Amino acid sequence: MLIHSLPAAAGLIWVREGWRLVRRQPLGLSSMVVVYVTMLLLPLLLPAIGIIVSGILAPFATLGLMNVCQAVHQGRPPLINSFAAPFKPAAARIQLFRLGLLNAALLSVIATVVMLAGGDRAEQQALDEVPWDLIVLQLLLYAPVLAMMWFAPPLAGWNNLTAGKAVFGSVVGCMRNLTPLLVYGLAISALTFGSASLVGGALTVLGLSRQGLVVLLTPLVLLLMTVVQATFYPMYRAIYTQPDDDRAAAERAA
Repeated sequence: MLIHSLPAAAGLIWVREGWRLVRRQPLGLSSMVVVYVTMLLLPLLLPAIGIIVSGILAPFATLGLMNVCQAVHQGRPPLINSFAAPFKPAAARIQLFRLGLLNAALLSVIATVVMLAGGDRAEQQALDEVPWDLIVLQLLLYAPVLAMMWFAPPLAGWNNLTAGKAVFGSVVGCMRNLTPLLVYGLAISALTFGSASLVGGALTVLGLSRQGLVVLLTPLVLLLMTVVQATFYPMYRAIYTQPDDDRAAAERAA
């Protein structure tokens, strides 16, 4: 398996390809994103162990959503059983579980550090006072974890790598493509914040109440979230040479 270094323009291409996937199945993909988010957020309701359970499930949920995007890319409908597929192969399930344990441990450490850094401010602070220092701290601590886990689930589930090699491959993939990932981040930020601000401003001019704004903006937020999630599939396929690509190249050479 090769890990490619792509030009900066690839970041814009990933956004375009993600939008094309959503255009094929807007309702189907959006509903699958809701399933994905539910798998991650629902365990957080559990006291004490919620973040651990969510962290363990994250690689399975990520690979499930990648399965959904792959199905749409291949012209098949997005189905909820795509989220059950990562749990079936024993070898892949073990590696994904190990990724989940690592993810849960790192997230627990980050949450503990942020909590200790914040002290009692979380209880004393007014709702309109945003703790930017804690937010920045959390983002800085989470950046290495994001690099480790971004591509690790498909590398383990699709490319049959061990958890350690999948994490290493994910980090290398991110490091070799920092420039297109930066362009991608800027493009996604402009798309999401720009769209939300434009639509929100237009609705405010019409005199809608805050509750009305929330109701009307919710579908837009879900659509934007779906576009973002859909970009990860073309991103993965562009950065990593897939086994079927290797076979096709060998056949062309023959």
